[in-house]
Amino acid sequence: MSELPELPRVPRRVRPLPAGGIDAAVRAGRRRRNRAAVAAGGSVTAVALVVAVALVAPGSHDETLQPAHPTPISRQ
Repeated sequence: MSELPELPRVPRRVRPLPAGGIDAAVRAGRRRRNRAAVAAGGSVTAVALVVAVALVAPGSHDETLQPAHPTPISRQ
């Protein structure tokens, strides 16, 4: 066996506690989670509105389309 020196431990990356301690950290986590939920709900609502407007907008229905050649072309 080779005799290698023991490697130093890798420090864990942790966010330091805020000034209020663990309770303040829990409150901050809840605020972050609530903001993320509100942002996700807002984006889902925006997508739903865009889809609804696109479906209702004039010009998006098949009956408004005109054929390129209104009279049939005779083949010889």
